[in-house]
Amino acid sequence: MAKRKNIKHTLRSILRPPYYFMKDCSVHSKKAMAKNATLKNKYEGQRIFLLLSGESLSCIDIPSLKGEYTAGCGFMFLNKGIRDLPLSFMLATEPGPSMDKLNAPGSCNWPEELISSNGLNQGHIFLENVKTHLVDKGTVTFLDANKLAYYKKVGLFKLNDPNVFYVKSKPYFLSKKKPKLNLTKRFDGGEGGLLNLLLIIMYMGFKEIYLCGAGYTYEPVYMYHFYDNVVYPKAMGQQKAEIEARKTIDARNKKTNSDLQYYGLFEKDDSYRAVYIRKIDRNPKINEHHIIDNYAKSLGVKIYNILPDGFESPVYEKVSWQEAKNKVLPDKGSDVDTKKDYLHPKVPSQRIELKDDFELLGLMLKDSKNQPDIYCPGPYWTTKAKNAANEIKRCGIADFRGSKNAIGLSYADNLLLDIRNSYNHSFRGRFMRRLANTYPLSNLFEAQIRWTKLYANKSIIYAQEILNLKEKTKELLGKYHIPYSLLGKCSAKAKVNGRDLSIHYLDILEQHNNIAQHINFNEAKSIFEIGGGFGANIHLLIENYKNIRKILYLDIPPNLYVGTQYLKAFYGNAIVDFRSLRNRDSIKFSENDDLEIFCIAPWQIETFESPVDIFMNSRSFVEMPKTIVGNYVDKFEGLPGSTNSAIALTTYKDSDSDRILHSEELLEFFKDRKFDCFETDTLLDTSSKNLFFLSPGKLSL
Repeated sequence: MAKRKNIKHTLRSILRPPYYFMKDCSVHSKKAMAKNATLKNKYEGQRIFLLLSGESLSCIDIPSLKGEYTAGCGFMFLNKGIRDLPLSFMLATEPGPSMDKLNAPGSCNWPEELISSNGLNQGHIFLENVKTHLVDKGTVTFLDANKLAYYKKVGLFKLNDPNVFYVKSKPYFLSKKKPKLNLTKRFDGGEGGLLNLLLIIMYMGFKEIYLCGAGYTYEPVYMYHFYDNVVYPKAMGQQKAEIEARKTIDARNKKTNSDLQYYGLFEKDDSYRAVYIRKIDRNPKINEHHIIDNYAKSLGVKIYNILPDGFESPVYEKVSWQEAKNKVLPDKGSDVDTKKDYLHPKVPSQRIELKDDFELLGLMLKDSKNQPDIYCPGPYWTTKAKNAANEIKRCGIADFRGSKNAIGLSYADNLLLDIRNSYNHSFRGRFMRRLANTYPLSNLFEAQIRWTKLYANKSIIYAQEILNLKEKTKELLGKYHIPYSLLGKCSAKAKVNGRDLSIHYLDILEQHNNIAQHINFNEAKSIFEIGGGFGANIHLLIENYKNIRKILYLDIPPNLYVGTQYLKAFYGNAIVDFRSLRNRDSIKFSENDDLEIFCIAPWQIETFESPVDIFMNSRSFVEMPKTIVGNYVDKFEGLPGSTNSAIALTTYKDSDSDRILHSEELLEFFKDRKFDCFETDTLLDTSSKNLFFLSPGKLSL
């Protein structure tokens, strides 16, 4: 028998590679999996709760996880608490054609409510529930890229569904010393849902994983699932419930020739839930979990196992639900003190997530092609805008402030470590990029990137030292509130007074402080900013001035797209985006005190008709042709009450050959206004100056 098994294993190992090669030639599956690149490290540094179907999940207060990242697999849609969250991620790769057959493998273990009357189409039933209870409620769901024909047949999912991703795995993870984790291709995974889900979570960048309901990893093993365990009403009394629970397990043991043991009752709501265990001298799965845990540690990922009393965790670090609730969810736990801090503190008090909306991007880019020159990017921005758009399509915006793409080049605080990313704007540029990614040039570039990254990290450390020593920093932090400023995986950050802060935010705040000594922002209700970058200035203004409720933010696509999605992450429905305003003949603020942020493309200024209290531009006017600046100024001066509006223009003094306008030329566009003109040192560099041109108007101090 053992010899036959070895032969079978050898044959599989020989036949699998050519089988996978043939299966992976499919153009459709390659296209489906290409989208997975947008998930790479998208949630870097975040925590997530992995909700599994074990009966021990009943010990978790699921509603308190609302606002947290959660993931699951199996029959999670049967749990009402999970449906109400809703779940963030779901792995549903198992259902397929084999499940639709009579007496499908494993169907005898299905919950009764999901078994069809004729025993057929079980896979279809499963996927219908996934779509209804999860996908349609926003759950990002992973399906099997090998089963595209089946999904097309059942007609439930589309390739372009933003909430559906497709993956392929091969069961090589446990046998490889260095498994490959790339979801755009068939990755080294396993045959179980838990292993593959853990790998997908790690691919997405999560650094803290909390296992809930993983009874098979306990010692002793916690048996059964939340949907098939025996439950007794409290009304029958604890003693009778215990007697019935013992009878039930004795009957099951005889029927299935098992050795499960009664381990007590768990009281929840109006019921007693039986606790059954299995004591195993050598759990064959434990070694697999050790391999998973070691791999996670090599990526800097920490996996915690939430256990009820009376159980141990032989692999993952044990933590009780109460400890997790107190430390991980401080707003939802009690004041009980625990000795260990099981979590790197999560900075935002609620989930703040950058989401892509490629339909919105497509509309912006499509409409921008049909605009006159005064509403198109000038020479300084033409190539940068094309490159940024292609980089967004390639990478998504989850880490546009990091160092792996050139999306934010010249308007954000990303670190451009790899110059090849700035050549994604034309056939010639992409050819050069492809050439530079080919051996041996690729080796030279990679070596240079390592050195550049080293120098960049050192410069950030030096910036942190300077910021902590400067009195100006203390003054700014004393006067103003800096909200969460690292969204987009900001790399250029400094720890000041124990907080990680964006250096860019501090720089903007220093500029604002100079402006606020001349213009009374406390009396302003509306702001119009041209060239608002990715929205950092607007973010700071809203968080520091509750009186500012109406904002017009104008920028060129695709910068406008990035800024729109960035502000949406913080202000949700308060954002009125390009798509919503696209076909309006008139754009006006509502006459109320609700927060409204209109995000418009340059040509939409033609239809804006509301007054604004402050007109702002920081640094971008000097990067535009005179005709474009002149048109913007004319449109502003045509707004109601603009003669009394405050004007705040900021630019830089450094010589820049790419600039089109000289700073002193800016005042020529505002012939009927008087300006206060002055310069100050930048926050970090006294050799670099900021120039200010301020006309306070009705908001004079």
